[in-house]
Amino acid sequence: MLSGARNCRDSVLSEKIYNTMKILFPDHKDHLISGSILVGNIYSSLGDYEKAETIGSNRIKEYGGKVC
Repeated sequence: MLSGARNCRDSVLSEKIYNTMKILFPDHKDHLISGSILVGNIYSSLGDYEKAETIGSNRIKEYGGKVC
């Protein structure tokens, strides 16, 4: 679903999906990291680099260490 939202370049839907994932699957760290990267990439592709940077910073705070 998140990839589909990315393909449609729908940042609002992608962030809603990601937030729902965080609520439903709090113990699945790998999936949440991947999801946050996808959401950040959506914002970056739309030219909203500040929002992409914020998402990346939050990922580091929540999951520790810099994720490539």
